[in-house]
Amino acid sequence: MSTVFTVIRHGETAANQNHIIQGQSDVPLSPVGEEQARKLGRRWRDRRFDVVYSSDLSRALRTAALVMPGCVPIPTPELREMDLGDWVGHTTEEIAERFPDEWRSFRSGNIDCRISGGETRRELLARTEKFFRAAALRHKGQDILVVTHGGVLRIFFMMLMGGGLNPGVLLPSTGNTGINVVHCDDAGNKWRIDVWNDTAHLNSLISGADTF
Repeated sequence: MSTVFTVIRHGETAANQNHIIQGQSDVPLSPVGEEQARKLGRRWRDRRFDVVYSSDLSRALRTAALVMPGCVPIPTPELREMDLGDWVGHTTEEIAERFPDEWRSFRSGNIDCRISGGETRRELLARTEKFFRAAALRHKGQDILVVTHGGVLRIFFMMLMGGGLNPGVLLPSTGNTGINVVHCDDAGNKWRIDVWNDTAHLNSLISGADTF
């Protein structure tokens, strides 16, 4: 019997909408983000999970509460967004101007590019992989909901593709409250993507905001 991970991105924040980097700063959902989560909750009215994990940042925990009312998510620091250090609070245009070398390296897909005061994609991959592999063994055969962030989902996709990132290759993004479903075998070794970035519940509330 396979273990099923349903992994969603939190609802939209004002920083997402304004293309401002938020990283691990604790930014709340915007009114649109709250409604996105409620829409997913209505879509999942009869859905149940064996366990719910969430990033310990409030935008993820609030999303979990709105999507699965009455659930008690397990706050998990390993599921936090990428630590983007000195980039936090700046738009992508400002970052390109203030940190040109880092920005070029990051955009090229360099897995070892370190953000000033932050972490590398390789470090993010290590903590993301640690969580998912441990959870797969801890909850064999169960149905698991994970609420996390866009950067973590990109790196999770990298993990599923073997952990490498070729120069110039951009990882796929996911919309706010986008649904991603992945199956894992009992040994925690074989992974299969069934669904990626399902946002059918959003209709007109798809914003296209893709900032970390």
